[in-house]
Amino acid sequence: YAPLSARTFDLVLGFPWTNRFEYRVTLPEGQEAADLPKAVDVQTSFGGVKLAYSVEGRVLTARGENHLDVPRVKAAEYPAFRAFLGQLDQALGRRVRVVPAK
Repeated sequence: YAPLSARTFDLVLGFPWTNRFEYRVTLPEGQEAADLPKAVDVQTSFGGVKLAYSVEGRVLTARGENHLDVPRVKAAEYPAFRAFLGQLDQALGRRVRVVPAK
């Protein structure tokens, strides 16, 4: 959405959207999730991201939502929009490490 380092004109995005998701993974026998990432809840004027992990038995669950609330980003707001997208990428790019169970 924001490949340029700066803009002269507004960025037209189309329409607002929301993406909700839930991923469930059954961990292999004898394995466990180590150091689950902390929950994320970032809300800005452009949109937001929520993400949380949990483990019940051998089932690892990642639940989240990301949303874009604006159809257009003014050129002057573009740096802040890029910063928001960086936060979104960072939240969605975290990894869960699986290790042998203790």
